Amino acid sequence: MFLTGAIYQAMVGHARSAAPNEACGIVAGMKEKVLKFYPASNREASPTHYLLEPAEQFEIFREVEERGWGLLGIFHSHPEASAFPSQQDIEMAYYPDLIHLIVSLRKGPPELRGFWIRGGKVVEEEIQIGPETEGENSTCDNPKRVADHKALLRKDRLAMTDCN
Repeated sequence: MFLTGAIYQAMVGHARSAAPNEACGIVAGMKEKVLKFYPASNREASPTHYLLEPAEQFEIFREVEERGWGLLGIFHSHPEASAFPSQQDIEMAYYPDLIHLIVSLRKGPPELRGFWIRGGKVVEEEIQIGPETEGENSTCDNPKRVADHKALLRKDRLAMTDCN
């Protein structure tokens, strides 16, 4: 899955604004490319679990369909736990064909990881975070920053590395 730095920052910002409770949302796009992050309300307002507000979820699904996109993933945060599905996350994984994105705010920089959760089994999916936006200004002219970013991705520990 690929997402821009701006989408990553929106996800982290939503997680931080919801803390100490879990944040949640949906990512949508084409193929494996995330085009939009839809922040949603956590109906449970809990630090240990989430439930997307049903009316918001319906509106998100409607907009995604209108745009001709596909649902790519379900997002939520772990304010005080690692970026790995909890037992409850595994039991409540109702969308086996979507990647489950989890951002941890536990310590240090936020950590984003993605997982397929099917039949109680968890398999990690590579998440690639690109530049802030795409287009003519999206390439990084600093080879060291590009190498640093690629090294972070290889370690399955995702963090933003900018080109400044």
